[in-house]
Amino acid sequence: MRFLNLRTIELLVVVLLLVVISVLDLLFYLNGTFPAAIDYLREIILAALVLFGIHIIRKSKFMATKAVVGKLKGLYLAVAGLYLVYLVLKIAVNLFSPEYGANHRSVQAFLYGGLFSILSSVVLLAVLLILKDLVFFKRKKTTAKNFILMLVFLGLYVAHLNLKQRGVSLLNLDVGPFTVSGEVLLYILILLMVINALRNSWVTYLSKRQKIHCLWLGIPLIVGAILFQTLIARQSAVVEYSVSLAALIQNNALFLSIYLGMSFFSLLLHLPTAGIFDRKIRELESLHDLSRTLSTVLDSQKISGMITQKAADVINSDAVWLAVLDSDSRALKVVSSENLQSAEIAALDLNPSNGVNGWIIENKTSILINEMAKDPRCKSFKDWNRKFGSLLGVPLLSKNGVLGILFSGRVDTFTYGEEERQLLQAFANQAAIALENARLFEEVVVKERLEQELKVAHDAQRKLLPKKMPELAGFEIDAISITANEVGGDYYDFFELEGKLGIAVGDVSGKGAKAAFYMAELKGIIEALAHIYSSPKDLMIQINRTLVRNLEPTAFISLIYAVLDIKKRELSFSRAGHCPLLFCPKRGEPQFMEPRGLGLGLEFGKKFEDILTEQKIKIKSGEVLLFYTDGVIEARNSEQKEFDQERLRTVAAKTASLSARQIKDALVNEIRAFVGQARAHDDLTFVVLKAV
Repeated sequence: MRFLNLRTIELLVVVLLLVVISVLDLLFYLNGTFPAAIDYLREIILAALVLFGIHIIRKSKFMATKAVVGKLKGLYLAVAGLYLVYLVLKIAVNLFSPEYGANHRSVQAFLYGGLFSILSSVVLLAVLLILKDLVFFKRKKTTAKNFILMLVFLGLYVAHLNLKQRGVSLLNLDVGPFTVSGEVLLYILILLMVINALRNSWVTYLSKRQKIHCLWLGIPLIVGAILFQTLIARQSAVVEYSVSLAALIQNNALFLSIYLGMSFFSLLLHLPTAGIFDRKIRELESLHDLSRTLSTVLDSQKISGMITQKAADVINSDAVWLAVLDSDSRALKVVSSENLQSAEIAALDLNPSNGVNGWIIENKTSILINEMAKDPRCKSFKDWNRKFGSLLGVPLLSKNGVLGILFSGRVDTFTYGEEERQLLQAFANQAAIALENARLFEEVVVKERLEQELKVAHDAQRKLLPKKMPELAGFEIDAISITANEVGGDYYDFFELEGKLGIAVGDVSGKGAKAAFYMAELKGIIEALAHIYSSPKDLMIQINRTLVRNLEPTAFISLIYAVLDIKKRELSFSRAGHCPLLFCPKRGEPQFMEPRGLGLGLEFGKKFEDILTEQKIKIKSGEVLLFYTDGVIEARNSEQKEFDQERLRTVAAKTASLSARQIKDALVNEIRAFVGQARAHDDLTFVVLKAV
């Protein structure tokens, strides 16, 4: 809104100045003359009107463009606009009438002179701004100084003409019929115009096609600018209306003509080398684009395709192919190509030990052959489907050696030079870096995927385990689960029932995220069914019916599930292929209690139900029950001896008088002491239940 208000104010100022000028011009036309002060005021108002007009035009999107081609289009439109203004005004005020030549002070002449002078001044000042941008292209230290000097002398020359019209001279030096001050100012101004016109560096950065277009289109533009400056800008109606605007129009048109002429001459000089320059630009752009694109692409197949496509386009090859060396088999394989059929690729000699391939791999450097028929290294190409006269081959080098070879072939002989060799080597270097990065990225992705999988599984497994031990009247309970790796297959949990406690200890076959997810599924099933089926056997049967539909054929779960009746001090349990329950009575040796049962998920139907049994134990004060997984009895030391059941029985007997936590800690310490420095190969899980 603020911007709109400002534009509105500017437009109102322009309208106001136009009204003032129109009133002054009408009075001047009626009276034929003005006092000197009013005449000066009129010139100042005209200058303000032109400056406000150019200020409004300067803010337009058209003037804001930075592209050189856009600036040149602006010059075309400006010159066309000048001629359009000229023709429209000529027709509008009917200055083609016979009376016009004899009556310069006619109302038609006065209107024409005013409108043409103001509009042409604004357009040519816009042209001056466009030329300024072209002059300042790739500017040097002196560019701004020279342009400002030109504007200063333009202002001095306009002021001189104003004063001269009123009988005053700036330097007051008249020699004979000439006014030295005016001629000196004009000569210096023209010299500065020429100096600024030499600043046309933008010509160098045009493509060959753009240079040719500018040459052809520049001819009518130059002719139009010169004709406007020499004929139209010097009309008597323009000079009589305002000497200031007339001088501004003539000199801006002169600078436009000089600048266009210098630029046209520069285009002629640059045209013979335009093709070479365009090719170099295209090569640099291709390398830049390739480097930028490859830095974001980590797919080796896409990288290979981009390399051959770019190389074929820039080097203008008849065929390009990229052969990669397998790190294990050391065999070459074409992974991408341009302008080659599959049959031609199949017929290529890809032996890495001889010919061109062997030479490049052995010497680790590029090869340039401009007469393939006479080079013995190209023997295998003689029987190939494609007859090439010239061949370029460059290696893809990494710190580990040669990754592959990038080839470029042409039908004609002697068509490759050192520039093409260097360019293709640059492509090969980019390809080597990108392919090496892709390989490393693939390794990192695999590693990160495994680590992420382990992390997810580890977090899932930790969440499956109880956050705290249950508090039971008349019982102590403690548990621990130690994984051999980041993720294990062991599982234990507690389920609070009405006056009872469900205890589950299981072991999922396998490791990793899959085992953790199976454990999560098992936990959910038990939580859902434990309140429905109070019998451990019935619960096991329902668990098996659910799991057998979801587990993979090779997966199974061993589980021992027990229900502790706290008031009756009685434990009921069933065992689905799991380790026995170790019972330590108050008197006598510890016993392994091993009711029959198959692993969960192995069999669906009557066989599992018939084999599965349930057993009950009365628990007295001081007696201990130990739930564990096979990682306990199968723990091995450096001599590959197992901890075994008997050693577990012995440790349990020695520690039965301790608290549940002390028994757990003692068992863990005993197993660690037994294993020593040997690496744990299985998980370790205990649940210790003691009646107090």
